[in-house]
Amino acid sequence: MYTATVTSKGQFTLPAPLRKRLNIQTTDKITLIQKDQGIYIQKIPYLSSLFGSLHNPNTRPLTSQQMKRLTAEKMFSDQK
Repeated sequence: MYTATVTSKGQFTLPAPLRKRLNIQTTDKITLIQKDQGIYIQKIPYLSSLFGSLHNPNTRPLTSQQMKRLTAEKMFSDQK
């Protein structure tokens, strides 16, 4: 259990052992979740941490020519 004091500005400092355990660094964002009579702290992951999560090794990347062709087809297929 950790203890923190709330300042007159409503701020508090997360104790160092808790920051280390949750891997919370300077400028990281956290969310405070009120549940029942307590507050839960959760680190918000960076969007960049999701990079590559949708990668499918079984598909080959498109060439620039394929991308241009598909883009043009889509652009003109919606016109009436």
